[in-house]
Amino acid sequence: MIDPEVLKRKIQREREARKEAERLLEAKSRELFVANKKTAEIALFPELSPHPELRFDKNGRLVLANPAARTLLGLKEEEVDITLIELFPFTHIFNLEALIDENKVNVINQQIGSAHYQFVFNGVSKFDFINVYLSDITALELAKREIEKSHGETERLLSSISSILIGVNERGEVTRLNAAARELLTLIEGKTIGRHLDNSTINWSLSPLQEIVEELGEKDSLNLDDISYSRSDGKTGYLSIVVSKVLGGVDTVSGYLFIARDVTRRKELELQLVQAQKLESLGQLAAGIAHEINTPIQFISDNTRFLEVAFKRFDSVLNKSEELVNGFKEGGAVMELVMQVEETMKKAKIGYMRKEIPFAIEETIGGIDQVASIVSGMKQFSHPGSTEMQLTDINASISNTLTVARNEWKYVADIDNQLNDSIPKVLCHEMELNQVFLNIIINAAHAIESAQKDGDKGQGTITIKTSVVEDHVEVAISDTGTGIPEEAQGKIFDPFYTTKEVGKGTGQGLSIAYNVVVNKHGGSITFETQEGVGTTFHIRLPLTTVTQEEIMDELYTAS
Repeated sequence: MIDPEVLKRKIQREREARKEAERLLEAKSRELFVANKKTAEIALFPELSPHPELRFDKNGRLVLANPAARTLLGLKEEEVDITLIELFPFTHIFNLEALIDENKVNVINQQIGSAHYQFVFNGVSKFDFINVYLSDITALELAKREIEKSHGETERLLSSISSILIGVNERGEVTRLNAAARELLTLIEGKTIGRHLDNSTINWSLSPLQEIVEELGEKDSLNLDDISYSRSDGKTGYLSIVVSKVLGGVDTVSGYLFIARDVTRRKELELQLVQAQKLESLGQLAAGIAHEINTPIQFISDNTRFLEVAFKRFDSVLNKSEELVNGFKEGGAVMELVMQVEETMKKAKIGYMRKEIPFAIEETIGGIDQVASIVSGMKQFSHPGSTEMQLTDINASISNTLTVARNEWKYVADIDNQLNDSIPKVLCHEMELNQVFLNIIINAAHAIESAQKDGDKGQGTITIKTSVVEDHVEVAISDTGTGIPEEAQGKIFDPFYTTKEVGKGTGQGLSIAYNVVVNKHGGSITFETQEGVGTTFHIRLPLTTVTQEEIMDELYTAS
């Protein structure tokens, strides 16, 4: 017989087990409800998607197409018996089985009507189908075409520019070249683009990029003049280059743009102009130079005639002396011959001749040296010079110029030379600087001459001083002339402006001086003046670091 207590406990356990089973069944029902709801939402998602979506089986037959796809492709609800290739002919190249089996994704852009779509083909091996998703990229494609069009127009514009354009990124690598750069610098784009500017195939005398960047500093652009390069014909050409920063953002430099113009012809014309002005100056100085040469030539001529007479007199004495020697050898009466020799010597004024001949010879040699100096100065001054800068002794250039212009200043002024022998040589165009010195010295002489005419001033003074000021060599040329009128002080460096009387000046001297000193040498030319007292011009030329190789080249050339 079953114990009632045991039976009661058994019934209780069965009730609890049934309640737990009911609780688990309810939980599973809730999970199933949620899962069914999510499945319904997933199934509904393509239907609600605004983007066209389609599904094809492994044989390429249409399985599903959402409303957006049916609207785009004009498919009816019941229309399913259609293939992928029929809808999209460009897919004939696809291997559907491989796409599905390997779960591959292909992305292709195609045009449908006037719109552009991006197709994404996604193979799903688990269910043996391929999904196709379409995105309208018409706006993106049109923007891309506009960018390409704009880029093409920009390229055509850059190609039509005759100036050289070279783009460099922040790392110094060449990023672009225009047609002029490829043609004038004979560059091959494939061998230049991507290479550092310093190591590129551009054959020019440009300083390293880092030095240019340091010189650029906080400035937006930098001008570089007279940069030599090798032309396609093998000759040397010259460029004027503007280096500009390319800003990538606020206070951020993303690169540099080099815009260069071929100034070879302009440089040649400038050299011709300087040479013409130099020859014009020589032409104006010709009469004075002729006079300077005539004076020593005159006393050379007089001394030569004196020596001619002296030689004849000495010759007569020598003849009588030979007769005396011969008579003595023959044992004849020599006393009479001795008296004849004495008489001949007295007539020839041998004592006077012996005293004066050394002076005549010395004076003649001095005259010859003076003529040689003038001729050498003219030759040196009129030489067209080199197109390349050379190390130059500024003091020697000034002395040479003073020799050529001597007749212009010697009647109106004394020269006070304060040339510092310890100043270093300057890398410059010597012949062009000679012209600068000549123009200012002649102007000084003319100013002193005008002061003498206007008042009771006597002989004036032109003071020339050379020195080193910071990193420049300075040449200061002062005169005791009339000074520059206040109304003319702002115009004296203008081309063709002159305060001189007609026929006295062309107005080109100081204009050329400014161009040579400032534009060609990166120096400065300024002046201080006081009317009735005089004027001082300060010419400053930058000192550059000269390599040991350049110094050795100069020594080798000099030797």
